[in-house]
Amino acid sequence: MSGLKYHISLVAIILCCAWALPVHGQPDVLTDEFSKLSAKERARIAKEEEQNAATDAPFQALMASAEELFRAKDFDGALERYKEARARRPLNVYPKVKIQDLQALIAKRDAEQAAAPPVEPLVEVPPSAPEPARPVPAVVDVRSDPVTPPIAQQELPKPEVRVTPPEPPPPVITPPKADPRPAKATKPAAELKVGERVYKEGRSVVVETVTPEDGRAVVYKKVSHPWGDENYFREGLPISERAYRVALGK
Repeated sequence: MSGLKYHISLVAIILCCAWALPVHGQPDVLTDEFSKLSAKERARIAKEEEQNAATDAPFQALMASAEELFRAKDFDGALERYKEARARRPLNVYPKVKIQDLQALIAKRDAEQAAAPPVEPLVEVPPSAPEPARPVPAVVDVRSDPVTPPIAQQELPKPEVRVTPPEPPPPVITPPKADPRPAKATKPAAELKVGERVYKEGRSVVVETVTPEDGRAVVYKKVSHPWGDENYFREGLPISERAYRVALGK
């Protein structure tokens, strides 16, 4: 926006200088009234136009829109915006200068387009229909003397021969050999004499007591060692001293 104001100020100064010259034969004056004004009046009007154009928001918007269209190469659209801006402020010289420049550009563009060779439109060629498939003649194999393949002779099944394995001989049981030594007579427990006897085994003193229990004789032993320990047994199995004394009533 500041650049636009600078251009407007510069154009206004140029306009003041142009108004100071004779106006006869000048086809680019803004209005016919300027030819009748003095240089002082022209300078005053140019200064007022500069100040008023700077505060005219719609005018500034038209100028900015026209500049954007010009940068986008939309010359026709930019020309229309500049014409609207000049119609809003006919005393401003900047829209007029831009209009003249755009008119020259558009005329040059139209001339180049007219000189260019016309572009032929593309004609779409419909795809050709595919050729129908030609029928393939069937191949017939004709033989004067057809050969019949020999028929394989069917083999007769061979008789099945079963081989029975021989039965194993019965196992030979060898009776155990008799021990030639006479068997030791086992003294039945009932033959043990009920009572008590004392004897020594090594350095230990053994007190053996035979007492009947549940219809049989049971052997209790008390072994006293020289170092002072005592062990108790019932039928060869260790028992406590209390069980020993209860069993014998001691």
